[in-house]
Amino acid sequence: MAKPKTSYVCGSCGARTSQWQGQCPACQAWNTLELAASSLPILPGRGAQAARVASRQEKGRMLVERGVIDIGTGEAPALPERGLLVSASVPSFNVDFWRHQFAGNGSSGSSVEDSLPVSALSLRTDELIAFGRPFQEVTLKAALQQDTWQGQVASRDATGEFSWKSGGKGRLRARLKQFSLNDTRTGHALIEDEPLRELPGLDIVADSFVLRGKKLGKLELSATNEVNAWRMERLALSNADGALISDGLWGENSTRLNFKLDVSDIGKMLERLGYVDAVR
Repeated sequence: MAKPKTSYVCGSCGARTSQWQGQCPACQAWNTLELAASSLPILPGRGAQAARVASRQEKGRMLVERGVIDIGTGEAPALPERGLLVSASVPSFNVDFWRHQFAGNGSSGSSVEDSLPVSALSLRTDELIAFGRPFQEVTLKAALQQDTWQGQVASRDATGEFSWKSGGKGRLRARLKQFSLNDTRTGHALIEDEPLRELPGLDIVADSFVLRGKKLGKLELSATNEVNAWRMERLALSNADGALISDGLWGENSTRLNFKLDVSDIGKMLERLGYVDAVR
């Protein structure tokens, strides 16, 4: 796909120019040029796009100070105090696609993409794809606080609060009322393109955890990324029939896990885990 050409529109007279400058060349008004919505590399797919951006030029580069990009919502969100708010309502949003687009992108230059300081996100989508797994009817809101994204998610598969801290491989913290994991899409494995060394740290608690339709109870998961390994500090599943607790090291060359099972009814617990009639 060809890269869209950058253009700017005067908010006073509507004149368009291919280069940002402090004064509109048509009406001579100062500080009225805004980045045109058609110049922004946003989301593939259908939906009306609109943008309002306040920017300045520094050392030959266009820097966005604050603005709003709207895709398909039909709303007019207020400009944030700083940074860029992206508000989108789209049929589908593929997190994996965007992770791969930005992974290893060490290019430098004066592109518009490099200077977009996205600081807030509001997303509504019928289907969100992450690590090959579909999540249905998702509403997500998040804001960047220093180096940490904080937000809320509501969907058929997950509801609660989360935070994402960058640095290293990153760390995801989530406190969820309910969390369901379904099968990956046909032809996809959960981590087929994700080496263990690339997995983030996790701190997840879900009051109700469902795996492939099996109601497993409360989930607690704490894990950190180490060299060529993923250290599972705690994995706990607890419900009315008992508790399963595990820790250990999941490595690329070897895996060592410890398990402790404390149950009141071993038959019912195994049935929850998918082993029907394992005990008679």
